[in-house]
Amino acid sequence: MCQNCAADRCSHPGAAFWLLLFLLVIAPLPGCSGCTADSDTEQDAKLKSEKKKKEDEEKKKKEEEKKRDFEVSQPYVEPFRADSPSLGVKPGHWFCISQAMKANNFDFVGEMDTELTLKSADARVAQVPTQLITSRPVVLPKGQERFPELPVFVPRSEPARTAGDIDVNGVPQQFVFSRPWLSTELRSRGGSAMIQSGATPLVLMPPYQFYFFVLAREHLRYRSLEGLDALRGPEFDGRLVYYRFVLPPLEKHVALPAHPLAWSSIAYVLWDDVDPALLSPDQQRAMLDWLHWGGQLILSGPNTLGTLRGSFLGPYLPANEGPTRAITAEALLPLSSYFTPKQGKGRRPLSPIHAWSGIQLVKAPEAGFLPHTGELVVERGVGRGRIVATAFPLSLRALQAWPGFDSFLNACLLRHPPREFVAGEGLDPERAVWFEHPDRRFDARLTCGLRYLSRDLASDGSFAEDRVGNAPALVDELGNPPPMRNRPGVNLSPAIAPVLSDSLESEG
Repeated sequence: MCQNCAADRCSHPGAAFWLLLFLLVIAPLPGCSGCTADSDTEQDAKLKSEKKKKEDEEKKKKEEEKKRDFEVSQPYVEPFRADSPSLGVKPGHWFCISQAMKANNFDFVGEMDTELTLKSADARVAQVPTQLITSRPVVLPKGQERFPELPVFVPRSEPARTAGDIDVNGVPQQFVFSRPWLSTELRSRGGSAMIQSGATPLVLMPPYQFYFFVLAREHLRYRSLEGLDALRGPEFDGRLVYYRFVLPPLEKHVALPAHPLAWSSIAYVLWDDVDPALLSPDQQRAMLDWLHWGGQLILSGPNTLGTLRGSFLGPYLPANEGPTRAITAEALLPLSSYFTPKQGKGRRPLSPIHAWSGIQLVKAPEAGFLPHTGELVVERGVGRGRIVATAFPLSLRALQAWPGFDSFLNACLLRHPPREFVAGEGLDPERAVWFEHPDRRFDARLTCGLRYLSRDLASDGSFAEDRVGNAPALVDELGNPPPMRNRPGVNLSPAIAPVLSDSLESEG
């Protein structure tokens, strides 16, 4: 009943106003929805998540559709480092070309073709054409990166200039050859070209130049070795060095050739605490062949011997790891007194402030300790090659900063013949030459002991490097060439003492 008019139903205009206000303003205001609101929020979040997932899937699908069928890197020559791929090859040698390849949208089965072309118009190549094409099968599972490699032979061409010419750096021009160019092509089974790389010039390495490969867990600790005289050799302008230093970071793919013929450009491998399982079975077999034909392996202690025990190199190790030991300045005294320069500014002995962490070397019966090293360095012959191991880490900064380290590296680790340092002409810096044989600074037999008889030995008994580089023959006092095992650079334990003695007298 309305209080204003005492009627059961009121038609007073104020009532209608308040009813309309209630319906339009007050009634729509939210109140407490309790669990219903929470349920609605969860459902909205779920719907948004499903919508975003669907959008992401559609975006990913579109991106995959946009991907090229193939991702193929530029070709490189093994060994190499990822930040500086190498294209250095030696005439008359085999090398392995490798490329990173991936098929993005389907599985691919085809072949990889490599074409080697001598671009020079006057190139004369003996017994081989001026274009050399090599092929191999390639299988690329969808989305998986592969590193197929292909062995390629670099034919010897005639020198680009007369053998008697000498360039401004004093390098005989018989080492200058016509430069080959390389191009690769990925083909399907039907023969159609899928992707092709442009022609790339290869860098020809002179006969005396080889690769020095570092396989180390902490590879950056060996950067300073590249600047040592023992590795640089007759450096004039930074190019004419004995060894191309390859210092790659550890990755799933170790850029070493899987074919033994392609190891002939590698003189040394330095191994420091790296799992041998990183090398494929083919790479392991290739390294063993390389060792037996004259390659040299340097093992940095104290952990490497234990890491390689039971591996493919296990039967050839020069020692087993014994108890751990602290290598003090007193223990290093034989090494320091023998290899520290006796004159000049570099007379600081090897006397570390803190003892080094090392091991006791338990020598194998076939091995021998190097003289004047205090039984801290041991070597063992493997065919024409050798393995040398140290009881202490070669990566130590105190060791590498020692003035006698270059002589220790030259005589003990590299097993090079003696050197002497001569003053340069004019503004040229002092440089190292072979003792009593300065004219043989470009003799390949003194920088690497690796030899393949069928390739390197001519019918007259001379080496190919002799015919190319006109190096003097190595003969004894009767005029006969020495046995293969005793050529400079590959002398083994029984003959090491006079080599080290001569080395110290000339390098002191």
